Amino acid sequence: MKITTEKASVIIAVVTLIVTVVLAVYYPQVTQIFIQSPIITPTPTPITTSTPIITPTPIITPTPIITPTTTPKPTDVINQLPPIEWGIMETYFDISDTTLGEAEYTDVLGMVYEYDSINFIVEAKRSFYAIIIFEAEFYDEDGIKVYSSFVDFDPDYDQWQPGDRSKGHMELPSTSDIGKVRSIKISQFA
Repeated sequence: MKITTEKASVIIAVVTLIVTVVLAVYYPQVTQIFIQSPIITPTPTPITTSTPIITPTPIITPTPIITPTTTPKPTDVINQLPPIEWGIMETYFDISDTTLGEAEYTDVLGMVYEYDSINFIVEAKRSFYAIIIFEAEFYDEDGIKVYSSFVDFDPDYDQWQPGDRSKGHMELPSTSDIGKVRSIKISQFA
């Protein structure tokens, strides 16, 4: 069987069309690359007959946009702070600028951890050594403790002097527990 240039052009066009359709259906990502790359076609020779040349039309398949889902943070669940009973901390500090936010913790290996927290500013009222540890306890509407965390300071002085200021923060409970919190009490742990 003798294949003329005219027949060869038609065969190439048909094969290209079939390959494009198959790629578009089964491999849409490859089709995007295929469509964007230049198409190399043989130089046509003059045709003396009136047979039309079929050129493939690329089929563009829209790629679905994937929107990432985010896990809600405890600060997303509550929009205002529950009442805080500062307790013994008010003996040592003036406390101000209490907000919801994030805090960081760097462990002894240098790993940095971020967590949702209640942040505030403290200013020492008197001189004392930093051997005092404060604990934040989170209670539900029935007065049952649902979570506790330590109160951290940055910087944390070895010996506080009157007027020393620091940023304080306490870690919030998980998203599932923060919705239950109705009050927070601060106590002296050690």
